[in-house]
Amino acid sequence: ARTEDTDLLTPAGIRSAVRALKTATGTDRMSSFVVHSDHASAGVMVAGSKTRYDNWTYRPGEGARKGIISGTVTPLESPFDIDDLDWDAVPALLKQADKVLNVKEVSSRYVDVRAPNPTWDTPLGMAVYLSNKYHESGYLEATARGRVTRTMPNDKD
Repeated sequence: ARTEDTDLLTPAGIRSAVRALKTATGTDRMSSFVVHSDHASAGVMVAGSKTRYDNWTYRPGEGARKGIISGTVTPLESPFDIDDLDWDAVPALLKQADKVLNVKEVSSRYVDVRAPNPTWDTPLGMAVYLSNKYHESGYLEATARGRVTRTMPNDKD
């Protein structure tokens, strides 16, 4: 059974992943960050660069590990400070997602940080995604502080 420390979809779980990634990489600047219950993936900015990143993964019990993929942020992305998000808002966002996204028998849920997009002038935020084995899915978007700004429920059934 997952505990508060091993279920990453809790404020404490997310903070443990962030802490491990920051310790391993020496930075809090990221281009992407996605959290599932059992792992987190991040595009972590390379020291001294405003555009290059390396992919990292964190798993409880294994720690942070650098992946084999590296890349460059696109004009639609901006690196962000991972500490600018309010992880205490995640439980309420997950609860609201369960309530309003019309996804029955959820088999996958995750939180995706939405990097600021300078082209469309969208700020840093986060989204909660739910889906099931029937490929029914929905998501909600929120500000970095957790205020819901958009819901896209499953429209099947």
